Amino acid sequence: MKANRRLKGYTVIENLAIIVVIALIVGISVIAYSEALDSSLQSNLVNASIELKIFQAENNKFPETIDCNRSDSTTNKCIKTSLGVMLTYQVNNSSNPQTFELYDTNGFSTYRITSHSQLKKM
Repeated sequence: MKANRRLKGYTVIENLAIIVVIALIVGISVIAYSEALDSSLQSNLVNASIELKIFQAENNKFPETIDCNRSDSTTNKCIKTSLGVMLTYQVNNSSNPQTFELYDTNGFSTYRITSHSQLKKM
């Protein structure tokens, strides 16, 4: 009489179920990471805007540059951001009122804030 032997291992259905669960976890993680990046961009931009407005209150003009390779002075303000984030800054100190535009991008999302407006997604 033959002994009934069953091979040990997972069935195709069990393997597919594991793959589906892993795919769901990865999908949720990517969405959460993307939202965290957007929140970081928004926070960077709002904080940079506040720093620029403080600089303007102290120096009666906005800084001409926001270069962190130069020391802070009456024409430069170092604005630090998260790694991989690029700030683009434009200033007009000759207008009345003085204005600035600040763009923050990480390659996926871009946000804009001005001296007289709220944060906007571009």
